[in-house]
Amino acid sequence: MKKILFALGLMILHLPGFGQTDVLFSNHGQNIQAFNPSVIDDNGRINLTLGGRQQWIGFPDAPEVQMLGLEHFLEDYNMGLRLTALNQKFGKEVFRRLIVAYAYRVRLAEEATLQFGLGAGFYQRLVLFSQLVYLENNEPLVRPDEQYFKPDFEFGFHAQLKDLGFGYAANHISTPARDASLSKVAIHHHAYASYLLKATENLGVNGMLSFHKQGKVSYLQASVLAETGIISAGLGWRHLDAFILQAGLKITERARIAYSYDFGIGPTAGLSSGTHEVVLRLGFDKKGGAYLSPRFMDYGN
Repeated sequence: MKKILFALGLMILHLPGFGQTDVLFSNHGQNIQAFNPSVIDDNGRINLTLGGRQQWIGFPDAPEVQMLGLEHFLEDYNMGLRLTALNQKFGKEVFRRLIVAYAYRVRLAEEATLQFGLGAGFYQRLVLFSQLVYLENNEPLVRPDEQYFKPDFEFGFHAQLKDLGFGYAANHISTPARDASLSKVAIHHHAYASYLLKATENLGVNGMLSFHKQGKVSYLQASVLAETGIISAGLGWRHLDAFILQAGLKITERARIAYSYDFGIGPTAGLSSGTHEVVLRLGFDKKGGAYLSPRFMDYGN
């Protein structure tokens, strides 16, 4: 009965956002890194990001996502490039996305910049009807699997005014929300603002508030992260489904790892063992050294 109630909860949360596919991340700033093509860190390094998220531990076919990002900002040309790959599974639906992004930076003042970004690629969506079964007698659903392969586009901007950052991004921009279907992913919107308060030379407190609209479903997410030169810790909240604990460690000058744990709230609270997310970020120096940026994940280097 517990699993039946949980499955019904999944359906209630998922059906209103028909065509919704992008899982939101819990680690501080990770949604912006994943979904805004203009946010490419200008730290002088080639950055590799590996991430994994497993939702609702202990429940079969719960959502999971793996992410890979490779990026580099060319300081001399005020532009950056990033490759992002996402592999996501929700029950018997599989969603894969590959995007190449280009960002251009305009320097407005000594400590004020504006970056614009465009991304293009494709997504693949699989619906495995052949693996679905009836609830009572475990009979297969008589319907063939469906697969969709579509071009995909996104754009965004990010403004940095000293310690204040804000921006907006839109993904899957070729499909308005009203036209979403099984084969067409609805446009997703992301808007956010962050502020870095430097308490001391080696201690900063980074707060972020973000709004995400995916199809017909909207999320408000907030987080506060305290960062030192080595460790970080913080709290987060997503209004529909979770309270979030966050922690991070700078392993070396070129390697960071971040972890978050979601406590479920709302109709599905208590029906699973929570959600785990891990993000590993590696930086590879180019010849000539590195320029350190004060933005999201670079503070304290």
